[in-house]
Amino acid sequence: MAKPLFQIVGLLLICLGTALFLALGAHLGGVRTELVAAAGVNAMGLYLGATAGSVMIGWGTILMLTARRTDLHGPVGLGTGLGFLALSLMRLWIALAAHEDFSAIAILMPGEIVLFLALAIAFFQAAFDFWSRLVDAFRSLNAAPIWVQIWVWSFLAPVNMASFVFYGFTNHPLPGWIALGFMFVLLSNMSIVLYERGISKITSLPHLIPWVPLQIYAGYWLFVWGDLSPSLAVYAWAYFVIIGISNVFDLYDTYRWVRGERAILQAQA
Repeated sequence: MAKPLFQIVGLLLICLGTALFLALGAHLGGVRTELVAAAGVNAMGLYLGATAGSVMIGWGTILMLTARRTDLHGPVGLGTGLGFLALSLMRLWIALAAHEDFSAIAILMPGEIVLFLALAIAFFQAAFDFWSRLVDAFRSLNAAPIWVQIWVWSFLAPVNMASFVFYGFTNHPLPGWIALGFMFVLLSNMSIVLYERGISKITSLPHLIPWVPLQIYAGYWLFVWGDLSPSLAVYAWAYFVIIGISNVFDLYDTYRWVRGERAILQAQA
């Protein structure tokens, strides 16, 4: 299963990267294609596309070369899976930022997002026993005290996920940066939890990297800069308070991890 996955996706990446380079070459040669013109892509967009194309060609080549090397499926599959996971999150963020009239459609019909997520899961499974590790991670979360589960699913996750919606309808930088911070937390924590097969104190450390600066940033919008719409002001207050409480918990858990508390939370037999 892993070998054809690496080969097919690698070949597709090389073809897509080559197509992006050909689009730039046609532009430099003075050839104006109807597809590029209809998409409204300018010269800068073509140069950025060619840059992305070089990455696609390089990574596709890596996938093709490592398809037969089972000893490399782990690191290459993990890196590719995280890359597709990041692409799915970025696709959602970009779609919501495109135009407020299309925000609801972007949420309800995330075709590319589903595709990227499916590819991420496929590469995670090829890299390691993804489903088994995912089950262990959920069991670890379910073993947490009930108040922690209520806190995560009723407050912390919703206030971060709401940033995508607010950014889509307002294009304001505050929810935009909050959404990017949430992406970082998801990617970093997922890597740690899948590697350790559960939750430990170290999962608090990646929270602090974006959330401490973002709490300060939200505070500046609330207390210094102002000029927030009523709905965005309510959201900013909710984020400021909830993330502030979370940062206190995370600082304490990180301190305990540094002091040697490395145990992984596990369900009681």
